[in-house]
Amino acid sequence: GGEGAKGSIPDSTDLFDSYADWRAARPDMDARISNWAAAADNAALGGVLNWHSKVLGQEMSHPMAQVVTHVFNHQTHHRGQVHAMLTSLGAETPVTDLPFMPEDA
Repeated sequence: GGEGAKGSIPDSTDLFDSYADWRAARPDMDARISNWAAAADNAALGGVLNWHSKVLGQEMSHPMAQVVTHVFNHQTHHRGQVHAMLTSLGAETPVTDLPFMPEDA
């Protein structure tokens, strides 16, 4: 944990003790997200989400649909970061274009 880069969530790297622990927990979180998304309807997406941002240190309020769109879209940013890092190291990069990705990635 401790202090991370500006804009980071300070304790986000301390959620799991090891990669193996994270990897074991990931399918459950993916299932929880998928189940929530499958059940979400216009009423669920039509409200406002209020939360406390640890990154900004303040209360936040945004339309739920905007927040949900961000959650699903933000992974694109991180896929791009990883792709750039691998490319800069001269590594062969995996396919990251959604239409061409394996279904069971």
